[in-house]
Order: sequence, then structure tokens, then C-alpha cells
Amino acid sequence: MGGGINAYTTFDRTVYYIDAPSQAFEQIVDVLSDIVLHSTLPADEVERERDVILREIDMGLDDPDRQLSQALFRTAFQCHPYREPVIGHRALYEKVTREELYAYYKSRYVPNNIVVSIVGAVTPEDCLHAVESTFGQVERGRLAPVQIEEEPVQLATRREDIVGDYNIFRGGLGFKVPHLSHPDSPRLDALAHALGGGESSLLWERLRNEQKLVHYIDCRNWNPGGRGLMWVSYVCDPEKQSEVEAAIHAVIRDVCESGLSESVVEKARRQALSGEINGRKTMSGQASRLGLGEVVIGDIYYGRRYLKRLQSVTPRDLQAVAKAYLVEEGMSAVTLGPKPEEAVAESEAMAEVLALDPFELVEYQSGARLLLQEDKRLPKVHLRCVLRGGPFYEPTNQRGITELLAELLTKDTANRSASEISTLIDSIGGSFSATGGNNTFSFAIEVLPRI
Repeated sequence: MGGGINAYTTFDRTVYYIDAPSQAFEQIVDVLSDIVLHSTLPADEVERERDVILREIDMGLDDPDRQLSQALFRTAFQCHPYREPVIGHRALYEKVTREELYAYYKSRYVPNNIVVSIVGAVTPEDCLHAVESTFGQVERGRLAPVQIEEEPVQLATRREDIVGDYNIFRGGLGFKVPHLSHPDSPRLDALAHALGGGESSLLWERLRNEQKLVHYIDCRNWNPGGRGLMWVSYVCDPEKQSEVEAAIHAVIRDVCESGLSESVVEKARRQALSGEINGRKTMSGQASRLGLGEVVIGDIYYGRRYLKRLQSVTPRDLQAVAKAYLVEEGMSAVTLGPKPEEAVAESEAMAEVLALDPFELVEYQSGARLLLQEDKRLPKVHLRCVLRGGPFYEPTNQRGITELLAELLTKDTANRSASEISTLIDSIGGSFSATGGNNTFSFAIEVLPRI
């Protein structure tokens, strides 16, 4: 029929679409409904596609940009499903059976969970007839609600640093932003363009052209149906990473304190508007925007409201959203690059320090055993006596008797009073304590050597 068919999955929706000449309209609606509602998922096809997906997962693990973005999402989101990669986890995907896949398909691919979006040279009457005779012939199904765990408020900066065999440094700084239908969404889009939308943006001009700190930098605002992130990503030399991050914060502080000029805002407004219009130049783009509005927001007229809000943003609006959302305490930072040379040296030195000789075991005729280990890192000696005891050995009506015994044993003895013991320990800069556990109790003394 001269058409093309494809599909994609996002955090919020799965989309199947066909682009074809309008003369084949009825046939393509029939094909699309057959795919979505009447697939049989043959076992051999499931296995073939499983291998394709597994290879794609592996390719993602070899892609440093994808690794960085996945690290940013799992760092920023601690509870929300946005922390999980859209493609899934290899270990889980390998275990999915054809029966599980088919059960999921039958439970979610029901008419009351489907939105059909049609744009092109066809009449409304033809659309209604074609959809009613295909999608409309399948009965509604039971649709279990999806429980999405609410993401708690982030109160402090989070960080994940990935080191490996890389010869360049990548980094990302993410800030939580509200959902797509929020009134601040167009303002945040314009702010992202002003900060990092192209080679004349603030971050590019200052960090790349003026300070020569980065090879590449950009800023984008991603906010689907739930909540999202505005994030700055950059590529730089490893030794410049700390300077880059400090410079990004300096630009953000400058915007929050001094605002943006009208010329910068007008350029950002035009860039955002141009991007929105470009997404509507094709029939497929228009259908996608309609579907997004209905599925994610529940309003097919969202696009019109978005354009009006976008055209009305002001420098004060952008300064206000920068102050509200680009808060350092709520930031998530991730990096991916080679391990610093000083960190390598420090790690090797620490490994050498911690590589202590094994304990020496000395057994006495009385049955007592001495575990002895020499450690010259600090001028201290630690002695500990461990005995069996605790709740495991106590009668049921005498719980806690071991703790009482341990405490009493640190007091008066046949040779010294409690006062003499504490005075002696204190005079030599030592400490003496008793500890009770589930199946042992112990006494520990720490003193300076040769006292």
C-alpha cells in the first residue's frame, strides 16, 4: 500500500503507527487494529524478538551516553518507575515466558485502554466508520489500575560517579520539574533553550567559547505526564570536571540573581516555538501530538494552550522558574569517566594498608585461645575477651542476666576495687567496656603500648 509501520515505547505509553497514502486508509486501519487487538505472539517470534531486545540492551550498556542518562534517572528518582530503563533489565527480560507476555498483552491491550489518533486527507465520517468497524468490534476488558509510587521530596544533593576505561569525561546535573500540563512547563522549556539550546546559549558561550572548559554542553527540559527533569549534560577533559560543575552553578546563580535579557528570552521563545511547529509539519507529528495530549494529559487541546503560554513567557517568568526549580539541594549529579590518577594511587595505598597479616592462633592447656595480630598503623593496643553468653544461653525467666553479669564484672575484683580499676585505666589513657550480644558477651580494653 506504499506505507510504513513502526512502534515505540516511552515511560508513559506504547505507540503503534502507520504512515500511508490516504487511498489506503481503510486497509491501514484494519491492519493497525489487527496488530493491536488480535496478535497471536507465536513462540518462535517471541524468541527471535527476545534476542533482538537483548542485543539492544547490550548495545546500551556499551553506550556511555545511555549509561549516563540511566544513571541520572536512577539517582534522581528513588521510588518512581522513571528510575528504571524503558527497555528493561536484562536479567528480568531473559526470564519472561511467552505465556507471561501473552497474559500481559491480553490484560492491557483492551479497547478501553487505547486511543486512536488519525490525521490526514480523510473525512470525519470515514474515520468514525473505519474505527467503529475494527477497534469498535472488540468488547471492553477488565483493566487493572496501575499503582505508581509517589516520589518523595528530595532534600539533599544526590550523586553517582561511574569510573571505567574511558578517555573522556561526561557529566549531568538534573533538577526535578513538574508535569507536562503544569503552567510552568512552557517557561521551563524556554529556560532550557536559553541555558543550553544551541551554540549561542549561555552555557555554550561561557563554558565552551569563553572559558574553554567543555567540548560540548546542552540543557533540556523533559517532563512527561508525571514529573520530570531539567538537566544539563556536558563532555569535558577529566581534569576539568570540578571546574565545569562549578561554572554551571555560577551561570545558574547568575540567572537566578540577575535574570535574563529580553533578547535572550526572545531567542529562546522562538527556538521553543520553532521546535513545537517542526513537530507538527507532518501528518505523523500531528497525530503524535494529539495522542500525547489525550493519553498523557487527557486534553487534546493541550497543544493550543501550550503555544499560547509559550508565546507569553517573559524574562521575569524564566527567572522565577530558575529560582523555584534549579535548587542545588534538590540536584542529582552523575559523572562517567576515567578514574583520577590520585584516586588510583590513594586506592592502592589503602589496599596496602588494609592488607594485614592473618591472625596467629595460640591455644593453651586450659582451653583458652589467643588470637594475635600485629598492626603498627596506630600506637594503640586492643585487648578483647569474648565468652559465650547472651539470650541464646539464658533461661527463659532470666532474660538480660548476661548484660547484668558483664556490667558487674567490670566493677570490684579480688585484687582491685571499681574505683581503682577506673582510675588505672584513665591514668594510662585507656578505655574499658563490657558488651553483650545474642550469643556472646565480651570485655575490651584499649591502651597506649608500653605503659
